[in-house]
Amino acid sequence: MSGTQYPFAIQAVGFRSEEREALAAILRSRMNSGPGYVLLHPDELREPDLFLVNGSELEALVTLAYLKPTPVRPALLVGKPDLDLPYPIVPYPVQANRLLAALDRLIDARADALSRLDACTMVSVTERRRHGRLDLDLTDPADYIRRRSAPPVLPAMLIVDRNAKFREFLVDILIARQQKLEVDWAADEAAALQAARQKTYSVVLVNTSVPDLDPYRLCWMMKERVTPVRRAVIFLAGKDFDYDSRQARQVGVDGFLGKPVTASHLMQALRKFIPSLR
Repeated sequence: MSGTQYPFAIQAVGFRSEEREALAAILRSRMNSGPGYVLLHPDELREPDLFLVNGSELEALVTLAYLKPTPVRPALLVGKPDLDLPYPIVPYPVQANRLLAALDRLIDARADALSRLDACTMVSVTERRRHGRLDLDLTDPADYIRRRSAPPVLPAMLIVDRNAKFREFLVDILIARQQKLEVDWAADEAAALQAARQKTYSVVLVNTSVPDLDPYRLCWMMKERVTPVRRAVIFLAGKDFDYDSRQARQVGVDGFLGKPVTASHLMQALRKFIPSLR
């Protein structure tokens, strides 16, 4: 929708579920007095604008090293770590006004960095791992082959939606950005499974609001037969959809995008699974 303002997306690293809830409540308390912020769900594929990291958790600091914050995607530590790191810190326990003020300063600095950034075609894709890095000495060879299988040479994508409007939206984006990707559409589960049997898709995007569709079952059926080709299944979920992380992981869902989704958020997500779009 024209004129819609999207809040800045924050990826929280190293917090327990109750701590995440407390942080999310602080972010929701910000009304119209400054920039808006939203805490991303761990399975959400939208790229974060900044990182919020538990400074007292060593594992979180290791993850932060892999994430490689930059001036345009900065990091804020909650709690002082035992080692010196080049990131701003807010003390723990968190006070709402201090956290929001620190985030506002980071966003101002980020805007300044973006204004100085030269035009560049390189794309930074945040590392978001469901599993640890594979250890060749400890990993079963069959599992290694399955998890390291190559994506299709000629990328194609299937959209499962009640009508073809979202497909047209994506095709317009691809044309505008001069990207090549074959995009098909299926209106229901039966049509989606039939299409998947006839063609290899890199990504299947499932609108969870399609009537009489169980998106978890569809994902499981899409992935139940092991093939030498990776196939990512992404949910396009509205606010009224109750996303179940445990069930999603059991059936192999690769993540979700919240609606409404912008062109940039959609392309950022697709680049994670379709290398040719990078």
